[in-house]
Amino acid sequence: MKKIPMFIFLYLITLSLSAYEIRQYSKTFVDPARNNRSIPTTIFYPFDVNNPTAEYPYIVYGHGYTGSYTDYPVLTNAIVNLGWIIAYPTTEGGYIVSTSNFALDLAFLKNAIYNLSISDSTAAIYNKVDTLAIVGGYSMGGACAVAAATFEPSFASLVTLAAAPITWLNLYPAAITMAANVTMPSITYSGFVDNIAPQDENQIPIYNNLASIYKSFVSFTNQGHPSFYDNPLIYVILEPWLQFIKTNSGYYLDEFESVLASYPASTLTYQIVDNLIIIPSIPDNVSIIVDNGSLIISWDIVLDAHSYKVFASNNPYTGFTDVTNQGFFTTGSRISWNTTLTGAEQRYFYIKSFR
Repeated sequence: MKKIPMFIFLYLITLSLSAYEIRQYSKTFVDPARNNRSIPTTIFYPFDVNNPTAEYPYIVYGHGYTGSYTDYPVLTNAIVNLGWIIAYPTTEGGYIVSTSNFALDLAFLKNAIYNLSISDSTAAIYNKVDTLAIVGGYSMGGACAVAAATFEPSFASLVTLAAAPITWLNLYPAAITMAANVTMPSITYSGFVDNIAPQDENQIPIYNNLASIYKSFVSFTNQGHPSFYDNPLIYVILEPWLQFIKTNSGYYLDEFESVLASYPASTLTYQIVDNLIIIPSIPDNVSIIVDNGSLIISWDIVLDAHSYKVFASNNPYTGFTDVTNQGFFTTGSRISWNTTLTGAEQRYFYIKSFR
């Protein structure tokens, strides 16, 4: 229970101490494949005065029905302060919408934003955009983000907030079946008391159908549909997730799951399907010390490893056996394995990390 306000407190401290300025840039992109469809887009990006040439990954984000980027200042500030660009297409903001076009807009912007950043020296985001991109959205935009992830499978992740494929507006109901084609890692956020897009009819079917190699369903116990995107826990949970997407390190995936596990069911419930295979890094900077009949092997911590094993042989090329249980581990700034020398024979060792 005590961890919950602490996570929120640390999150708020992180935002207040952010090194980034939040800058805004608008651009109308044109999709020649759809009769030169205009896609006006508002982009918010981080700027670090101490590192003005830094590049940042980006999120293409779909707004809700009749919505606009102006509805999401909390979302914008959180994403930019985490070191990501967020781009909002401003199309389909009225009462009569084409969700199929909106989904295609989200998919189109994945490559269009990066291409602009490397080709137009007059653009404010010139040389500021990394190749890594994810897609997301709220309500209508969430359903369209699912569809966009099928149109553009090179997105690195899908993150939806109260996605609404089945509502009285009948907004992109095909997103539920299209989810079966999405294989990228994903988070599906929902509200347990959402009466506009009930999770049983909307987010749960999406989540169940997703073919994501890793997927998480997060339901906020007391959260409804309006102002869903203002819930601060979204961004507490999202921070390690974005680090995982950036680094592909299991360390941040562990952090993500630890954050989820820290909350009681009165705050949120969650499910995870994990088919990822993460191979931890090889232990680095290995050293051996022999002292008073003891042998100490130490190495740098491998962040995404859960355990280590020590193997030994009298031959440097073959015959290695697991000798882990012949010693004991100590931890600190490095990992150490300690054992007692039993003879004067020459032995060779190697260390392996496991997850």
